[in-house]
Formats: sequence, structure tokens, C-alpha cells
Amino acid sequence: MAWVGAYTVFKGSVLAVVSVALASCEGVVDDVKASPTAQLVGLVKNQPCVLTAREGRRLAGAYLRQPVAAKGYDPIFVTGRITRKGLTRNVAFDDRAIRRLRPLQDEDGFEGSRSSIAVARASFGMRADLPKVYDLTYSTRKIDYEGPLVLGRSAAGFEVPTSGSQVFSGRVEMELTRPGGEAQPLLGQFTFTAGYGSKRGVMDVAGITGEGASDLGFIQLTWDQLFLCGTRFVSSGQGSLKAQTPDDGPVLAPFQTGREPVPLRATFEATQFAPPDRPGPPTSLGGVFVLESDVGTLSAVFLSEEVKAAE
Repeated sequence: MAWVGAYTVFKGSVLAVVSVALASCEGVVDDVKASPTAQLVGLVKNQPCVLTAREGRRLAGAYLRQPVAAKGYDPIFVTGRITRKGLTRNVAFDDRAIRRLRPLQDEDGFEGSRSSIAVARASFGMRADLPKVYDLTYSTRKIDYEGPLVLGRSAAGFEVPTSGSQVFSGRVEMELTRPGGEAQPLLGQFTFTAGYGSKRGVMDVAGITGEGASDLGFIQLTWDQLFLCGTRFVSSGQGSLKAQTPDDGPVLAPFQTGREPVPLRATFEATQFAPPDRPGPPTSLGGVFVLESDVGTLSAVFLSEEVKAAE
């Protein structure tokens, strides 16, 4: 089993989140701990980037899971299967599966095992087909979980270009939570540039509005060097997070107010979805991300509009 070590690295006023793939934890972790510019903040399971024969014939997406009884977020890569009628059959993540799924009678969504209920978010538009954004709740081992889920038909590996780029854009819904406070909803627009030749992506979030906008401290967020992992884009560990402050102020790290950046954990998980007419390059992208620090947490779910094919 491979593991990823998440580290915060400070370079001037820019905060980079570094992940190191470890075949074995011996030696490498000690070397990083000894570095004066790195601080170990956690070890999490690494999802493999190897494409399988099932890729392109299954569902895929991302789930920003959080325990109902406690604070904390866990972005998870999600897979699933659909029936011949196009209905969601099961959803699997974190070595667990929600099975025996059936459509809800009065709402757009599904329910199944583990007391699971998923309801589509109308704010992302009432789409007739996947991909969609859901609010998913379920229980396992006497723990209740909730959070936003993005789910759609996965692109196949051969459908992902190996050169050039593609721009995806759409809606992002966020929540800002300060210690001891209630979650404040935020709304924005995102632009994601997928660089297929470089195997890197850049996420830009702007036009931020909502209850927590004035408390957020920045008006635009840029996350670069996101890594193309099979059909997904994930936090590569080599990127940087840059927050543009209001009124043409300085570019800082998220949650930074003074000279020193605020240590945080940053995780990004997104999936490229297959076009309606296949085969063909991905026509939409959706996922989740979270920025967690001691002074605040910003969580988000996003889904692009469908990219129109060139005429």
C-alpha cells in the first residue's frame, strides 16, 4: 500500500502544499521532518492513477465526507456502477459500498443500504442526466456522515487527450467556517484549465459572493500544479495556493492576515466526465476541495457546464 505524506511549505508569501508518495515510510519521512521548511501534518491513503479496463464503463466522482457529530472533512474518490436503464446501481468509496440503490419517489436522487439518501442540488440545475451534485448522507459503524457528492460517467483513459488543453467553467458552492462559528455559505464561479500535455491543471475561483464573503479575506483563489491522475485531477503536492485580497491588495496565502502564512491542509479531488456521444474527449469536470487551518476552513463542491463540441 502506498501512502502520501502531506506537508505545508512556506516560500515567501505563497503557501505550497507538498505530498510525497512513499513506497515505504522509513527514511523519507525522517528526512522531511528534519527540513526546516516543512511541517508534517498527516498521512493519508494514496489513490492509484493506473487506468483499468473498467475505466469508462463506470461512474466516478468525489465526495467531501464529514462526520455529522464532529468537524472535519475527508475528500474521497468515488466509483460506481449503473444499470442498463441508466440508473445508479451502487456507489463505492473508502473500501465501502452503498448498494441496492433505488430512485427517490418525490425528489431527484436515490437511496439504498447503510441508510443512505442522496438528493440532487437544485442550485446546480435540474439536469436530466449525470453528472450531478448531490447531498449524500449515510451511516456505517454507528457513525453518521454527510457531505456533497459529485457523480457522473467516467471518461475512459483513451478519451483523455495527451496534448493541448481544455478550459472547464461553472458554478462552485463553498462554506466558510470559523472556530466556534456557524458555516457561512459562499457562491462563486470557477475556471479550470486542464493541461493535457503538461499533465497539470490550474483552478481559479472568482466572483465570490454570500454571507461569508466579507469575512473570507480574499476575492479570488488560484490553485496551480494540480496533477492529472488517470482521468482525475488531484492535489499534486507541488502547487501553490494564492489568494487575491480586495481593492488590488497583495496576493497572500489563504487565511493570511499578517506577514506569516497560516499553516493549513489543502486537498483537491476532481473527475473528468465522459461526453454524451462517445467516444470523445471529456466535456465536463466536477469535484470537491477543502482548505483547513486553525483559524478557518473553506470547503467547496463544483461542477462545470458541458463543453460544446467544436463545429
